Amino acid sequence: AVGQSGVRLNRNSSLSGEAIRRNLTLRCDDAEADSRVNAAACREAGLRSMIVAVLRSKGEPVGVIKVVARKPNSFGDNDAHILELFAESLGTILQRKQAEDELRVRAIQQAAIAELGQEALRSIGSSNLTEKAVAIVARTFGVEYSSVLQSLPDGSSIKVVAGFGWRP
Repeated sequence: AVGQSGVRLNRNSSLSGEAIRRNLTLRCDDAEADSRVNAAACREAGLRSMIVAVLRSKGEPVGVIKVVARKPNSFGDNDAHILELFAESLGTILQRKQAEDELRVRAIQQAAIAELGQEALRSIGSSNLTEKAVAIVARTFGVEYSSVLQSLPDGSSIKVVAGFGWRP
């Protein structure tokens, strides 16, 4: 599978897709005789047997880990169990990484909110607070443009009162 990163498989015609749909570890002893696998693709790749174990995050399937062999009947029940243990560990690692990434984003957002609050205290009565706010928001989200728009009393219009990255 070296060089396979990024390749897309049809969930409806692959053992990996079926494992995700059923949230279950599956084993194929012979791709030539198993209707759940894409026999032509397996034949082209020279694969005959495989095990697919589900990766879960918060109990929900998010992917699979798969082992394949060129010979039929290469795996047994014990192999499937061991791959399930690997999948469980990898799922936990992926879930932790996702939680850490979310915490990092929240920390950046909280720092931006704190910075805006400090700016507001320094700028009481200053007309450029909204200009500073849109700059902080754009930087926080890593975008090129940000703006503040105010709803006008006529109820049918809004106007740009501050912008970052372009002239309002």
